[in-house]
Amino acid sequence: MSLPDGTRHVVWDWNGTLLDDVELCRSTLNTLLERRGLPPVSAEFHAEGFGFPLQPYYESVGFDFAQESFSEVSRQFTELYEEGRHECPLRIGAREIITALNERGVGQSVLSAYNQHLLRNILNERDLAPHFSHITGTDNLNAEGKVARGLAWLEESGLPADEVLLIGDTLHDVEVARALGVKVLLVESGHQSRPRLESAGCPVLPGLPYLLNGVHLPG
Repeated sequence: MSLPDGTRHVVWDWNGTLLDDVELCRSTLNTLLERRGLPPVSAEFHAEGFGFPLQPYYESVGFDFAQESFSEVSRQFTELYEEGRHECPLRIGAREIITALNERGVGQSVLSAYNQHLLRNILNERDLAPHFSHITGTDNLNAEGKVARGLAWLEESGLPADEVLLIGDTLHDVEVARALGVKVLLVESGHQSRPRLESAGCPVLPGLPYLLNGVHLPG
């Protein structure tokens, strides 16, 4: 396994990074669009358009928030997502790399835009919660507040920022890492295209096994 030099703690994003949920997210969004008589979103459009904050992306696919609230759409999305998430597998190599980091004495946490209560539930269901010293989600269903929650976590943890590596799958994870002053690594998930990820100028891997198998990463 290869990590950037000096890494003592890994902070994982959850959705897309450890959980393979891109198709569930897209199909859930398409169900909501169908209910409104709007055309579905293709995998290619999702990869080129999806991002945070979520509201502009939802507007780009046809939602009219002059007619309904973003919070209500988020609630409906979450309801459908929660019904289907049990079928989502972990990303290939996820459990193995979490175990390997534990064996090496590298600390691990989860920082997600997923609601805190729902996040803890799914980590418990997957028998992953004991591997993480901190599990930090948001206090809403709108995927808002990841930076603020991350800053609070880092201060509480007492960890030096230069010893922390954030692993995520979207440009928002780069924004979060830069706000926290920590290192960042991206793993392709399908939520955003590789060219979009590469535009951030940080390492991008095709999948977690590449990290597990010792691909060299810059410090």
